[in-house]
This record gives sequence, structure tokens and C-alpha cells, in this order.
Amino acid sequence: MKTVVFGPNDKLYDKGTGIFYDVINSDIEYHCFFPESREFQRNLARIFSNKATKFLPCFLIKKLAYKVLKYEFLRTCKKDDEILFVFSMFKMEDEPYFYNFMRLLKGYYKNAKYVYYSFDIASTWHQLTPEYVKANFDLVLTFDRSDAEKYGFTFYEGIYAGVNMDDKRIPKDKTFSDVMFVGADKGKFPILFEIFKYLSDKGKVCDFRLVSVEKQTEEDLLKNYETEAYGKGFRVKYKNSYFTVNDYCPYYNKTLPIIWGAKCMLDVPLGSQNGSTIRLQEAVTYHKKLITNLKEIADKPYYVPDNFLIFDKVEDIDVNFIDKPYAKNDYDFSPLKMIEYAKNKVFNIEK
Repeated sequence: MKTVVFGPNDKLYDKGTGIFYDVINSDIEYHCFFPESREFQRNLARIFSNKATKFLPCFLIKKLAYKVLKYEFLRTCKKDDEILFVFSMFKMEDEPYFYNFMRLLKGYYKNAKYVYYSFDIASTWHQLTPEYVKANFDLVLTFDRSDAEKYGFTFYEGIYAGVNMDDKRIPKDKTFSDVMFVGADKGKFPILFEIFKYLSDKGKVCDFRLVSVEKQTEEDLLKNYETEAYGKGFRVKYKNSYFTVNDYCPYYNKTLPIIWGAKCMLDVPLGSQNGSTIRLQEAVTYHKKLITNLKEIADKPYYVPDNFLIFDKVEDIDVNFIDKPYAKNDYDFSPLKMIEYAKNKVFNIEK
């Protein structure tokens, strides 16, 4: 049975550098549906946004699509073959040709099954609706238990393959710190900066990097703290720590070395989120301790008390936790396990 995975345009989710790392050594066909190449995007739009192609038979559109896109399954898979299509992408509804692409697949591959794995909670989706997803996919997986209960999705713990540190492409210059955080603001700046100052006052070295910070927040920091230009943004120097603002931190070249060089990670999920986060999965995968306000992790299969500090208030954070040894934890978030689970479920395969 053929399996085809479509992932998002982000190094974090690329099969060679992040969540889908272990897919690269499997027989699964993987594609980044929204690649950075403008030529590739134009080709997609030319096929799946062109009004003329809507009137062509599916087999002709399929031939045209293979000629331009070179998706191997379009050449090798016959219309009666059983195929598992897994879509794990951000903001796919923003691309007008996505819907036409789905129509092509469903119009030609009659025995295929379609799985959607959501990396985001449904409240952050744009034009995409839970109703559309449920109607067009045979299985919808989510890491968020609240979304599963609310929309009738299937709860799945999360996926993250991790990156082999021996990979020769990975930068070896680790950025050392006691506690690290890399992420987008999303309204979390106040608590992140409060934690940053609290840990720094306790003598810990923090490396926090936040993007999408609002202009007013930038101005307040520049006015009230010692700062210096850094990359495309700036950073606040406080005690022995740095809080970097609005400097792009590519996952492959910067974020991974920051994670690997840290003793401990910080995770402060959105208030409505109720499930495994990428940072949590990174911490487990790379054997890092984690400070978080997500209480639900105490009931998770990967929870080891010595490795997680769950807090209600910032002053509850015991900095001694950071320096204690990491306890062994072999939990595996491999996407290959998720794909196998989805395959068995949608094709009713008995184990």
C-alpha cells in the first residue's frame, strides 16, 4: 500500500530536519505542499487555480500535474490502488489550489483514504472549518483533547521525530543556557518576560527569543531596558541573560543548537490549548527538562516527575529543578507510528 505525506513549508516540519525526520529513511513519499520555490508555486497555481483545468477529465489533469510537479505517485499509482494520503500542514486553506488538488485526488483515486493531522488548535484555523475537514477526510487527528471532544476528531498524542545530532548538516556550535525559549508572541510576552526576569534574578542564564512582538512592546523595552541590536531585531541584556525580540530564528541553523545547548526548556501554551506542544515533544525527544504551566502533562504516558516542573505562579518555579539530573525517558513521538495508526484505522486493518 502506498503512503503519501504532504507537510507544510517550514524547516521544522521538513522530513530531513524536524518532525518528519524519520520519514526520510522510509518508503513513504513525502512532499512539501507549499515549497518556497516561486516557480513551483506558480506551477501549482497554473494547474489547480486555472479555471480551464476544472473542465478537463481527472486523468488528463493527473498527467499534467505529474509533468509539472513530478509527484511520483501520480506516475506509479493506478486509479484502483489503495493509497493513504496524510496531510499535515498549516494554513492549507489559504492556498486556492488546495481544494482543486483534493478534488483531483478524490476524483481519480477511488480507493484512497485521507487523513488530516492538525498541528494547531481549531480556533486558530483561518478559512478552514472543522465541518469541511470532517466532510473531506476519513480521519482527523489532533493533539488537543478539547478539540477532539468538541468536534469529534480523534485524539493523538503528538508527533516529532527529532533530528540525529550526528547529522553532518547540523551546526555544531551549541548556544549554552540554563533555560531557553523560542517562539512567537501570541499574547504571551508578559508572562514570558516575567519568567525571564525571575529566573535571571535567581542567577540562571536565560536565552529567550520571541518573534511577532508588537511595536508598542518593542518601544517599551527599548525605553526601559539595556538593549543592543541583534540580527534583524534587538535583544534585552538583563543580568547574565538575553531576551531577543523579532530576530528570525530558523529552526535548522539556530533553534536546534539553542535547544541542544540548554539544560532546560520553557513551555507556556495558549490558554485554550489542551495537549502536547512542539516544545514538550522536543524536550522529551532531546532529553531536556521542561518548565511548563500545562497541568495536563501529569497524566501523559511520557510524564516523568523529575523531568517536568509544573507551575501555577511564576514564583512557584523552583530553580533548583533546573540543575537536577535528567531521568531516563524513552517515549517515542515518531510520525511513523502515527501513520501506521492512521493506516490501520482507515483501512480497518486488524493488528
